[in-house]
Amino acid sequence: MNASAPKYIVFLNSKIGYYRIGSGDQPVIALHGYGESGAHFAYLQQTAGEQNRTILAIDLPFHGQTEWKDGLTVTAAHLQGIFRQILEAEKLKNNTSFELWGYSMGGRIALGYFQAFPLEVRKLIIIAPDGIYVNPWYRFATATQFGNIIFKRTMQHPTWFMNLLNAGYRLKLINKSIFKFATNYVDDPQVRHDLYIRWTAFRKIHPSKNKLLHLIKKHQVPVTGIYGEFDRIIPYSKAEKFWEKITSKKNVFILSDGHKLLQSKYACYLWKD
Repeated sequence: MNASAPKYIVFLNSKIGYYRIGSGDQPVIALHGYGESGAHFAYLQQTAGEQNRTILAIDLPFHGQTEWKDGLTVTAAHLQGIFRQILEAEKLKNNTSFELWGYSMGGRIALGYFQAFPLEVRKLIIIAPDGIYVNPWYRFATATQFGNIIFKRTMQHPTWFMNLLNAGYRLKLINKSIFKFATNYVDDPQVRHDLYIRWTAFRKIHPSKNKLLHLIKKHQVPVTGIYGEFDRIIPYSKAEKFWEKITSKKNVFILSDGHKLLQSKYACYLWKD
């Protein structure tokens, strides 16, 4: 199966797109970053087979080829149903657990899934992951009713927010990477709409560091974290204390790069035991 060609299942009222990468016996569920798709894992086509893995890279709701028609709340239980149905469709259902990978936003979703269903995850790999450190403004905008109202109106009428961003940047309260990242998502009306929908849809998936540490220790799940040394979006420094508290098997790799870590030259770090 060519990774460039998506496959589909029907889940509830939605059409879920995903990519099968590799043909090994061991399943991997891979979750992409914000605004991306499962196709971003296609660079692993050759090495997945060499490592006896089949990667099922799923287009998350409101991303890629997935057509989500089941409301503006996506839960871990929704994802469990999707994962199980895809594993069955790919004749991998006899596996009682799988490796779970997540990049950036997908890292937060992977952590939230593990927190909800720890017995299903054989190994956890998170790459430049959101979710360990939670920006309080993000939590306010998505997890509170008042904050969500302000967030929605800001995405509809962003002038005041742009003025605030510009002022923060001029006063050096916001670094250049964050400033560019934020303005890229505010300038275009469609991009703003997508941002509101996507952030709001996954608002119920917010992992707790204490719960994660407890479950990792209890179930002795191997965990790998991969970070970019120069990543200003999700810096390792914000998560360092979390990793120091993990006492079970773990790997932490700090690569000489920024946030974009889904690259062929870094594939080897995904396969390290």
